[in-house]
Amino acid sequence: MKKIPAAGLLVALMLCCHGVRASTHPVLDFGIARGGDKVAGASFFVGGDSSIHAGDAYYINAGVLHRFPDSNWGFKSTVGYSFAAIPRYGDNFSFRRVPLEFISIYGFGDQNFGFGITCHINPWFDGNGHTPDIHYRNAVGMLLQYQYRVFGVRYTHIRYKAQGTPGNPTLDASSIGLFLTVRFGE
Repeated sequence: MKKIPAAGLLVALMLCCHGVRASTHPVLDFGIARGGDKVAGASFFVGGDSSIHAGDAYYINAGVLHRFPDSNWGFKSTVGYSFAAIPRYGDNFSFRRVPLEFISIYGFGDQNFGFGITCHINPWFDGNGHTPDIHYRNAVGMLLQYQYRVFGVRYTHIRYKAQGTPGNPTLDASSIGLFLTVRFGE
């Protein structure tokens, strides 16, 4: 049910911008982020260890970027898939979520500064039978980003609250990351 308003907002933005002397383009964002509280760890037989933190992510987002006419301002709205995993022989530990982002962008030349909100839908840790799965409540956070041409850096501040576990512990899932934006139709 919560996906319908987000999809409706994207469609409304595209329809409102149709015929306006501005530019609206589809975009894809690819990124990597690190940070937050430790969720799980694993040690390997041949040595070494690895861990997943709540803010760790490899992600892909798709949406639209709209530049307002005669202005340096724009707006980007995306939805995507984000995951982090510890690959092990025969199984994986993973942390997944669906990010929905609304970002105001101020651009000049090849540079853009952005700020906005991110909604993480259905964050969950999959222990793959070795440790209990943990589902977290949908969460809303804020993000700041700087972008030069297609490459950027971003900071996300967000917290997850566990559901269905004793005490409903809270995790800091804040992160810093790098991303690449591909714009179509320019």
